[in-house]
Amino acid sequence: MKLLYIVNGIRGSGGLERVLLHKASYLCDTYGYAVRILVLNEPPGEPFYPVSPAVEVRHFHASGSAVAYLRAYRSGLRQAVARFQPDVVSVCDDGLKGLLVPLLLPRTRPALVYERHASLELMRSLWQKAVMRPLARLYDKLVLLTQGNVKEWGVPGAVVIPNPLPDFETGTPPPRKPQILCVGSLCHNKGQDLLIEAWARIAARHPDWSVQVYGKGDPAPLLALAAARGVAGQVEFHPPVAGIAARYQEASLFVLPSRSEGFGMVLLEAMSFGTPCISFDCPSGPGDILTDGKDGVLVPAEDVAALAAAMDALIDNPAQREVFGQQARITAQTYRIDQIAGRWQQLFTTLVARNA
Repeated sequence: MKLLYIVNGIRGSGGLERVLLHKASYLCDTYGYAVRILVLNEPPGEPFYPVSPAVEVRHFHASGSAVAYLRAYRSGLRQAVARFQPDVVSVCDDGLKGLLVPLLLPRTRPALVYERHASLELMRSLWQKAVMRPLARLYDKLVLLTQGNVKEWGVPGAVVIPNPLPDFETGTPPPRKPQILCVGSLCHNKGQDLLIEAWARIAARHPDWSVQVYGKGDPAPLLALAAARGVAGQVEFHPPVAGIAARYQEASLFVLPSRSEGFGMVLLEAMSFGTPCISFDCPSGPGDILTDGKDGVLVPAEDVAALAAAMDALIDNPAQREVFGQQARITAQTYRIDQIAGRWQQLFTTLVARNA
């Protein structure tokens, strides 16, 4: 099987890059795929996450006016497909241009898959939302991460294949610290401001606890908010780290305060380490991964008071944290790479046979 991925980048520290490289490596090393990743407008360099040496990476460039950009994009795509002759092309691009690929390739083409890694609700433009649904129907298969995403898109035949759990290298787990961990880019959508607002309501009751945030971006506005709420001494920000496994292992709580998610990969990662989790029930992902009251706590989306109450209750109840953590480990195992890759293998095999 020859598989060509089309992406915007592989060097970032986000969930999409981690999942893509993990999945591509497994398909190469376990199923014997020939995998090539075609990267648009990203300078060559070492990826943040590990990737199998069997995975090939190629780069191409598009720039200029909208017309010039589209012509260069079309030319690069056609050249890549002609040279590699893939059985399947899988597009991992949450922007509008990713949905144009079926229109830019020749009619005689490989099977086309569109992988969507972000909620459609993240698209602010109403006209873009309006055209994205019919464009997605031009693909042979639309693959989404959650059932919530399927409802958003309303595209017949769309399937759900969730992200696989990363293979973390771990040693002896460190002792748990009185810390609340949050992992995600520092942006409005990830909701760290809501976490600070919630923490400010209960921080005085837990002077030995702190909030530890890991993610790329400028922390200055969030630090200012923490200072304004009187909790600057109990909120710390850190850049992304490759050794995030140790941070999951030593935290006593993990909180996902996002306003919207494509899946919530960091939630699954925390669960795999038995770290009890609290998440907003935002669209889409957390409600598909976490079962409220069984392996963690779901609170209404953007409800700061409910988030504060949930954190307060679990800080005061280490026995319940232990129960949630044990169940979370069990849940996370259903997302192992061998299980998820098997579903991709079945899908690709079916599409190639249909396209023959």
